[in-house]
Amino acid sequence: MLFINFECQYKNTKSNTSNSNHPIVDFSILHSHRAILLSIFMLIMAGFLMYTVIHIIPILSKGPTPLGFGNNAIETSYIMLPIPMASVVGATAIGFFVSKIGDPKSIIIGAIVITCSFIVITNFYLNEQYVLVSIFVISIGYVLMHIAAINLIMLCVPIKMIGASVSVAIFLKYIGAAAGPAICGIYMGTHLSPVFTISNNNTNGMLQLFPSSKSYQFVFLYCTTVAIIIIFIAVIANKFSPKCQNYSCEERGEIGNIANKLINEIQIWEGIEIRPHTFGRISI
Repeated sequence: MLFINFECQYKNTKSNTSNSNHPIVDFSILHSHRAILLSIFMLIMAGFLMYTVIHIIPILSKGPTPLGFGNNAIETSYIMLPIPMASVVGATAIGFFVSKIGDPKSIIIGAIVITCSFIVITNFYLNEQYVLVSIFVISIGYVLMHIAAINLIMLCVPIKMIGASVSVAIFLKYIGAAAGPAICGIYMGTHLSPVFTISNNNTNGMLQLFPSSKSYQFVFLYCTTVAIIIIFIAVIANKFSPKCQNYSCEERGEIGNIANKLINEIQIWEGIEIRPHTFGRISI
C-alpha cells in the first residue's frame, strides 16, 4: 500500500524531469527494445527456477526416507552448499566465457544446461548424489543466464539509462523468484502422503503428512517446462540482440565531438603528417 501511495503521489505531481511519472520503476524501458523485454522475461523465469530449487531441496532433504533423504539440518546445509559455490566460483569464470561467445548464445547454453539438469533431477530426485550434481549444474546455468541477460539489457539501452534498466530487470526478476516457491508450495501442500514416524520423545510413533512423490515430480517437471520455454525465448532474442552498444542521439553527438577534438589535438603534434582524409599513414 505504501508503494502504491508513493507512485500515485508522484504521478499527480507536475515536474519537468523525465522520471516524474515513474519515480521508482520506469516501465517505459520495457518497450524501448524487443531484446530488453525478452531478456526480462528470461530473468523472471530464471528467478522462478532458481528460488524454487532453493526452497524445494531442503524439504526433500529433511523429509523421511520413503519421501526424502531423512537428513538433519547440518546434512541439509551440505546439500545446499553447491549453490553458493557455483555462484561465487562460477561467476568469475563465466564472465570471460560470456565475453567470448556473446550474450544470446550464453543464455541459450545456460537454458540448455538448466533443462538437462532438471530432466535428471526429475527422474532421480531420490538419489542424493544426483541431486547434488544437478543443483550445482543448475546454479552454473542460472549464473550464466543471469550475467548474459543483464549484459544484453545494458547493450540495448543508451548509457544514461543503464542503471534504470538493470534496476527494473532485477526488480521483475525477484517477482518471479517470489512466485516460484509460492506456486510450487501450494501444489506440494495439497498433495501429501501419510508417513508413520518415530522420534526420541515419542517411542510409540505418530502419523505425519509430507509432500508426496508425485508432488516432487510435478514441481521438477514444471521447472523443466519453464526452462524449455527459456530456450525458445533466447533463440528469438538472438535475432533482435544488438551487435554493439546502443547510443542515444545526444550520446552519439558527444562521442563524435570528443573524437574530433582528439584528432585535432593530435594533428598539431610535431612530426604528424596532415593530409586530407588521412591521419599519419592511416586513412580516416
